Amino acid sequence: ITLLLLFSLTGCFVRFYIEPQITDGEFPFVLEYEMNGRRYLIEDTVICTYDGYDMSDNKFDLRDIDNDGNEELILVYTTTYMAGMAEIIYDYDADTDSVREQFIEFPGVTHFDNGILKADWSHNQGLAGRVWPYTLYQYNPNEDTYKAIAMVDAWDKSLSDKYYDGNSFPDDVDKDGDGIVYYIMKADEYEPENPVDFAEYQQWIDSYTKDAEVVEGSCVELTLENILNVK
Repeated sequence: ITLLLLFSLTGCFVRFYIEPQITDGEFPFVLEYEMNGRRYLIEDTVICTYDGYDMSDNKFDLRDIDNDGNEELILVYTTTYMAGMAEIIYDYDADTDSVREQFIEFPGVTHFDNGILKADWSHNQGLAGRVWPYTLYQYNPNEDTYKAIAMVDAWDKSLSDKYYDGNSFPDDVDKDGDGIVYYIMKADEYEPENPVDFAEYQQWIDSYTKDAEVVEGSCVELTLENILNVK
């Protein structure tokens, strides 16, 4: 029997199923191909059966992360394939008497106490090397949601002294000589065109986080016991 879990969040309920409602499936298929002048036809059925997974690998927390006076539900969902993993912040919407998504990104988010979120990208497959790319978010109290304000990527010369377009590493920009330059871009436009040195990058990120404190995570395992312990 599917176990229905209920989070009490400001008088509203968020529902999570500990097991899928559909546990068996049959998928008929037809494969037709030709080899050495002969045509072959294969007709069969793939039978799939749910064999369980541990939902406790996921995490959750209830706290006022955006300082609006109401608790938010933070869900870190990782029991899925890489592209489907997510950290989600839900808030209760009194106008619609429902739970609304404030934020969703890949797990690996740094929370600051001034409403800034630093969301690391799921992959670092470019030339950033020693720097992990990320998107910076800022809480917007007027819309009660988090808005992406910038993307940050980098070029690590130790990986390559040539960019994809053939341009050479900008040594004139790399004033501290550490072999890394940074790209601070608009949140909706990936255009790594204007590299800056670490000092300029640090000045930019300090304008958002210097006077802020990192909010240490207090997420617990997504188990029935922990859910029932929510006050």
